[in-house]
Amino acid sequence: MTQCQKCQQRWKWRHVFLRTFKLTSAINCPYCQHEQYWHEQTSRKKQKLLLGSFSPALLGIFGFISADQVFLMILALGMVSTLLSPFYYETSPTPTRVAKLWLKK
Repeated sequence: MTQCQKCQQRWKWRHVFLRTFKLTSAINCPYCQHEQYWHEQTSRKKQKLLLGSFSPALLGIFGFISADQVFLMILALGMVSTLLSPFYYETSPTPTRVAKLWLKK
């Protein structure tokens, strides 16, 4: 689970989950209010979870399962990956490369 880089306090699942929907690059620790950023590995893990959620589409394309089953599997895997994603998130005290590029514009 995510922990603060300054106070080393572990965040609750709820805190991490709510902060994943923020559109700003900086996030504040719920305990010490220290400004932090998502770690670079976090974006890679999010991409893998998203790719895994849409993997049943390949089964549908090749005709192994029906379109209804593809839709339900994508929906179920998407919900599961969204609910489990806070366990994989990590923070960093400095902005990542992507965030730095975003801030310069």
